[in-house]
Amino acid sequence: MMDWRAILDFDLFRTVTAEEIIARHRTLAKQHHPDLGGSVGAMQEINAAKAAALAELNGVITPSMQWVKAPKRRRRRKQRKYA
Repeated sequence: MMDWRAILDFDLFRTVTAEEIIARHRTLAKQHHPDLGGSVGAMQEINAAKAAALAELNGVITPSMQWVKAPKRRRRRKQRKYA
């Protein structure tokens, strides 16, 4: 799969909001939807790019990004009460 920025046609160094991602997905879906004469493969690629973009924006690790390890959380030690 290509980079989601290339598929959704965003500049590499520009910060993108969720609203912009959803709006760009909607316009591309209108152009490439199979019911409107587009191909199934193109629509699947657009949908995957939208999911990857929103996941990156929200900091979510998806199954396709398993090579990225989530930081381990440290357990808080219980404080001892001294009498």
